Amino acid sequence: MNRTTTLALLATAGLAATSSAQVALLQGVNSALPNAMITGIEDAPLKASTDFDALAISPDGSRWVFTAFLDSATTTDEVILTGSGPDGSTAAAVVREGDDASSIAAGRAFQTLDVGPRINDAGTVVFSGDFDGSTTDDDFIVTWSGGAYTLVAQELGDSSSLFGAATMFDVLDSPVIDNAGNVGFRATSIEGVATLTDAAIVYNNAVLLQEGVTPIGAGFDLWQNFDINEFRISADGSTWIMQGDTDNPTTTLDDIFAVDGAIVVQENSPHGALPQNAVVLRDVAMTAAGDWFVDGDITDDRDFVLYNGVLLALTDEPTGLPSGELWDDTPYSVTFFVMIGNNMGDTIVAGLTNSADDSANAVLVLNGTTEVMRENDPIDLDGNGMFDDGQFLRTFHDDDMVLTDSLGFYALVTLQDAAGVETGEAFIYKDLSGGTPVCIGDIADDFGNLGGDGMISFGDFLALLGLIGPCPGGTPGCTGDIADDFGNLGGDAMVSFGDFLALLGLIGPCP
Repeated sequence: MNRTTTLALLATAGLAATSSAQVALLQGVNSALPNAMITGIEDAPLKASTDFDALAISPDGSRWVFTAFLDSATTTDEVILTGSGPDGSTAAAVVREGDDASSIAAGRAFQTLDVGPRINDAGTVVFSGDFDGSTTDDDFIVTWSGGAYTLVAQELGDSSSLFGAATMFDVLDSPVIDNAGNVGFRATSIEGVATLTDAAIVYNNAVLLQEGVTPIGAGFDLWQNFDINEFRISADGSTWIMQGDTDNPTTTLDDIFAVDGAIVVQENSPHGALPQNAVVLRDVAMTAAGDWFVDGDITDDRDFVLYNGVLLALTDEPTGLPSGELWDDTPYSVTFFVMIGNNMGDTIVAGLTNSADDSANAVLVLNGTTEVMRENDPIDLDGNGMFDDGQFLRTFHDDDMVLTDSLGFYALVTLQDAAGVETGEAFIYKDLSGGTPVCIGDIADDFGNLGGDGMISFGDFLALLGLIGPCPGGTPGCTGDIADDFGNLGGDAMVSFGDFLALLGLIGPCP
């Protein structure tokens, strides 16, 4: 049975749509055309048959970035899009395959774009890929801000300041960025370095980890390998996570997940929250505040999700939904395909269940109790408040979901019609706050616990006391930074007397 789940459609490929209060489309989409057009890209619509991918969000939840494909030649079809909030009209192209890159690499163009662009609160996007031309110096790490590119690192670029004389970068990928604009990435096959030490994680122009050099925690093992796209950094740069291998000669023990350099979960080893040894480590995730997730398999092949060391979900155990469904790996060998959270401690786990309806057995669960949505839910495509468009959720993309502190939920999905025929890619949004308004200054409940409650009251003043000081990374707009020193609304990168003064004028229920 289809649930009445209200979803706002932000962007579509291969679907017609019109804009309304409930539906936001990427700027320039013409509802009279079968495909979505992006403003500034007049020669090709979004491609309906190729997945949108790699959705990421800024630490404050206001900005998003993801990759998409255009219905054009394979040499110009990939594009990175960014925008803010649930209004798709803010969308802009960060870079398109084939775009001129001569401002940072003379005579070159962007040829391929790797999975996994990231964005910070200032809207700076970091991404990796290859330039056209020579394949000996094509890998790059680049940032984009306000239409301008900055080259962070390039294959064959001098890395002697990091690794010693006569060293050069080779393979570059897995970029991250913090709110201060510091960039991190993975570098492998570094030239001029011994093979056993030629891979590293670089962050803020320094070596954070190096293969064969950096010890793991207080033990004797050294890092040996860093998994691609499994490095994360918190918004303030104080916490990082990494999945990879140690140089432990027992190869059945070498796969690890580490937080700030300390092993948290290790292959074929016990973990206090797991009923059996973890034998497979699969993916990692982290919120901007530094809360972390890791998933994998235990000895009996059941899948698990850990959140800050606590067991969040396990195959054959209850989902927490009133339906009584269990998480299940019968439909597919990997039970869970998404684990996300926000900076307020809210979490979403997405996976497969033992639902008798195999067309609706993929479900998203908020905080272990609440169903967010599930496979085959209807979509309000035209924003008229009714599910009369004949469009339904078909597939949730692995890891392509994000959750804001105000419980705004974004996801990349594939849609289908009532006959089950795939109709295109979509970028969707849903407000999970249950209708509780969130407004400027509503940062806590009545007791000062962070998290809006629809009211500006004593609790918000109490929460501000614990936030006094500069915003992390010096970026305006952190929690509590709502005004300047004189109480004029607008963040100034400092929580101080002016923010208290501004709250006085806001006391009462959110509009």
